[in-house]
Amino acid sequence: MYKVVQLNDPLSTRQFLAQIKGTPEYDGQYTYFNSIFDNAFAAEDIQAEFSLQSEIQRFEELLKKNERNPQVLVEIALLHYDRGDAVQARSYYQKARAIDPWIDIDELEAL
Repeated sequence: MYKVVQLNDPLSTRQFLAQIKGTPEYDGQYTYFNSIFDNAFAAEDIQAEFSLQSEIQRFEELLKKNERNPQVLVEIALLHYDRGDAVQARSYYQKARAIDPWIDIDELEAL
């Protein structure tokens, strides 16, 4: 925490923000630290979102070749889960489970 208070360690600050994500303080702290570190966190978040979206598109293309591929459906579900899109994650996971009822992914089962 000392490194965050001294504002000299973006990695420690990112870890701090991860710990408070989902709390009422997160948005204010994110904005504050993002401004101190020249929008580095926003740039990282944009890049991460772009990467996730690119992966989703890649798997969507695979799905066009075989709509009944449960592994591809699960991969897409997990990517949507990582994005925080529970509705889409649940939808793709249910499609995969309809094809292969033995699929059991803990994170997706909780949706």
